[in-house]
Amino acid sequence: MLPLPFEILELIFNHLRTKDLLQCQLTNKQWYKASVEHLYSNLDIETSEKSREYTRTISTSLRLGSYLKTINTHFLFETKMDENRWDEHGLLSVLIRQCPNLLVIECYEPDPLFWCSLSSIGSQGQHLSRLQCLPDPHSNNLELYIHTALIFKATLTKLSIIDNIERFGLNLERLDAYHLLLTQISEFKHLQFLKLSYPSDKQLGCFDLLIEACPHLQRLFITSLSPAESQQRWITKEPRKSIHPRPDIRTLICNWEIMNNESQLRYIIQKFPRLQCLTVNYYSTYRHTGAYCSSDTILEFLRYVMSIPKFNVEFELENQNLVYVWTKLIDMKEIYRDVDIGYYDSDIAISNKLTLGMDKTRLLIRFPLHNDDTELPHVSFFSNAGNRIRSLTINLDNFNYLAMVRSSNIYCAFTGINWIFEVLQLCPSLQELRFPLPNDLNLSSDLMLHTNVKKLTVTDIPDIPKSLSFLKLASVYLPNMKQLHLGYYLGKRYKPIPITVDMTHSSLDLIVWRNEYPKYRIRSKFEVYIKLKTTKYTKFYMGTKTNLSPINVEQYEQAVAKFLLCFDITCRSLIEFRINAKSLPSRTLKWTF
Repeated sequence: MLPLPFEILELIFNHLRTKDLLQCQLTNKQWYKASVEHLYSNLDIETSEKSREYTRTISTSLRLGSYLKTINTHFLFETKMDENRWDEHGLLSVLIRQCPNLLVIECYEPDPLFWCSLSSIGSQGQHLSRLQCLPDPHSNNLELYIHTALIFKATLTKLSIIDNIERFGLNLERLDAYHLLLTQISEFKHLQFLKLSYPSDKQLGCFDLLIEACPHLQRLFITSLSPAESQQRWITKEPRKSIHPRPDIRTLICNWEIMNNESQLRYIIQKFPRLQCLTVNYYSTYRHTGAYCSSDTILEFLRYVMSIPKFNVEFELENQNLVYVWTKLIDMKEIYRDVDIGYYDSDIAISNKLTLGMDKTRLLIRFPLHNDDTELPHVSFFSNAGNRIRSLTINLDNFNYLAMVRSSNIYCAFTGINWIFEVLQLCPSLQELRFPLPNDLNLSSDLMLHTNVKKLTVTDIPDIPKSLSFLKLASVYLPNMKQLHLGYYLGKRYKPIPITVDMTHSSLDLIVWRNEYPKYRIRSKFEVYIKLKTTKYTKFYMGTKTNLSPINVEQYEQAVAKFLLCFDITCRSLIEFRINAKSLPSRTLKWTF
């Protein structure tokens, strides 16, 4: 029998636990060598005990150190109150002297001693001669990071300039170490990933010379934010008239603030013609005065975006241009009939602009909110474009009730449920609706029928018992609804009472009950009790992980008295019932009636 190739063994070992890899070492010489190399090539050392064990192991078996390629030490190299306790087991010294094939060192907020040690040993040129990736710097030791990077410039494939706490602010570019780096960046012959994240007043095109100085660059990360307190304009220096395309750059991550004018959007289109991944983030807390982008330029950029295999973009848009841009998007791709809407509160909203986000599957619209608004900001959009929406998700994650004046029209509207069902009247073609449970569940009785909605999802239902009586009226207004999804958030101390689902006028194909609380645990002997009342019968069931069994009314009432998970369901008919929870082996239990 021919032995398996080493590459095949690598793929197999990627799916094995440590104890299984130790067993593999007993198979034969080939498996021993392959499993040992796999076991010691990628290490995660997060505690002082693991650091001591690894140091002892490498000290007694030098050959094992030669297998190490990637290590993550988490916070082991951070600054300590007692300097004598910093790297007390000598892990860094072992990595430097006993691990000649080390490629990547990862850790968080390393102490200046870390950088000094690497710089000292690197300047001698005897150790870590293959090092490709240094940990991201902390603002407090950015200068030391730059000097260390320059020492290892012959082998580094990643470079990070990060000043997230704004220690240097706009003065970073006057830093001697930073200026020295810019003059020598062309000497990083293997640089593939450049990460810039620091306060700046420059837009993306201003970094063109820097990009051109890195001929092997494949990934570019630039989030260059102006300090929040500054209201100065961005330096919108026009890109060079002759833009040299970089088809070799396949990943771009940046923020909208450094590209929010027409020349910058066209620069991206010309500069990066073969992107495989694009991420554009929008930071609404920064109020910059960007130049105006016309709808046609935005659409030209979005056509370019949709040609990229993987993308997630967020950008700013004039409110009056939303309908025009969105309808053009639908003409390009039908999937954008699925819309996710949300809101910014008045603390961070820009009065006349909203944000639009999109990926491969859906469109996200975030409307600004103000206490003095006379109508909900989405009304105008839905009035003009609602007939083309197929699926709608209402997201209130960023809506801060405390920031709103309680007597304002906006506050009163958002604490109730009627505005959600009024949206239905503006979207006659809507088939799916998803929304979080509001505080006030008094549903008006003068709403109109909506015959196209097939699926209703209600999320964020709290563990404090709350009436779902609005479902009964919802079954009247949504007569053709076939699926009901209920997302609960049951905490550890929750004592279940029967969950009443009254859909008297609905013939349902499916009801799904999902617990969104991440620490909720299903007992090993899991039982759910169901009372199902239809137009033909009233029956009682007990569902387990394996089957659904009929029971009598006394057994159901006993389960209610014991605070077990019980459901009281009323509908015309029901075909299937499901329970979703992360702690279930298969994540889902389902029963058919």
